[in-house]
Amino acid sequence: MAEEAGDNWSRREVDAIVRLYVDMLGRDTRGEKMNKSALYRETAAAHLPARNVKSVERKLQNISAVMEDLGLPRVSGLAPLRKIQGILTDAVREALGHQELEEAVSRAVSLAREDRGVYLDDVDSLVVDPTEARLQPYKQLNDVRHFDWNDAERRRIGLLGEEWVVQVEQARLSKAGQPSLAGQVTHTAKVDGDGAGYDIHSFEADGRDRLIEVKTTASGPGRSFHVTRNELEVSKQRADAFWLYRVFDFWSTPRMYQLAGAMDQTLQLDPRVFAALPKL
Repeated sequence: MAEEAGDNWSRREVDAIVRLYVDMLGRDTRGEKMNKSALYRETAAAHLPARNVKSVERKLQNISAVMEDLGLPRVSGLAPLRKIQGILTDAVREALGHQELEEAVSRAVSLAREDRGVYLDDVDSLVVDPTEARLQPYKQLNDVRHFDWNDAERRRIGLLGEEWVVQVEQARLSKAGQPSLAGQVTHTAKVDGDGAGYDIHSFEADGRDRLIEVKTTASGPGRSFHVTRNELEVSKQRADAFWLYRVFDFWSTPRMYQLAGAMDQTLQLDPRVFAALPKL
């Protein structure tokens, strides 16, 4: 249940709750134990006299939703609640330039790179049926700023997702008895840039190409994602070898669904952004 309509917070209150969230994320990424209820009570008493503990917790969960939409890690145990007050989004955006939050995100990135290998013992368990995306629909924020201000964060989580899929592919091929092919898996987007139309050059167990485009989010499988014209065209030209890996819940327990073939055949494509010039 999201925050009740009409329960708008002042900017002073919002700034106080964002400071608490940043502090909690810092503790979380440092592995410190927290008494969340005590923190809620202390913050309410010191900075939010008009709010009760439950209201503080709901607003923190609203911040988790903003963090998730930005592709950033969130405080564990604070599940996202949407229907977000506009000034809350603005306050989180401003906090992104603060050292304490940047340090917490950097620690989360380092932990992600170190810890994702623990999920590779059974690579088959990482793949779910794509119907999960239809069973868990996600309503994208209807805000034109969404396409602009989280671009850097989207690139950051995108790179991490690609690095993880490289590890997954190496583990898959090794399990299939092809360690030589595993050693040849290439992170194409990192080595050659984004122009190839796919992110990773991997292989089938028989040596055929597997060209993988990776789409990663912090949220669940039902969230929509962006596809470029180049990616779409390459998927059609190389439909025999093209795979989409949709990685989700990246900061908690990353999993993915996989779709093989041309993306105009495997995805419902909804054109939202057009390249425009004046008519002559």
